[in-house]
Amino acid sequence: MRALVLNCTLKSSPTPSNTDVLANVVIEALREKGVDVEVIRAVDHRIPPGVETDLGEGDEWPKIYDLLMASWTYWNMGPGPGPSYTETDHGHEWSESTGKTMAANLFAAATALQANPLPPAG
Repeated sequence: MRALVLNCTLKSSPTPSNTDVLANVVIEALREKGVDVEVIRAVDHRIPPGVETDLGEGDEWPKIYDLLMASWTYWNMGPGPGPSYTETDHGHEWSESTGKTMAANLFAAATALQANPLPPAG
């Protein structure tokens, strides 16, 4: 089984980010179940702003888009007020519990669909 994590931090690699730390909770939980996890850090790719799927030469979004469309997507509370995750212990228990639960639910749904695929649409 494979999973794709689209990390939408605003910090380019290799700068550490809160999003990395939170995503790693899910990634590690999935890997413990034997899932092959691919991570794409969006800011490290050329993705021009716009509302089209392909904005022409050099646009890396179409390849990422195809991977997303072949995947299930879920999550995130998103950015908001409060302390940074990596700078405090505030909320870590909840965040880790939620991330692990999300990974377990995602794995269960994917396992069920793998055994009993949905019929084609239409």
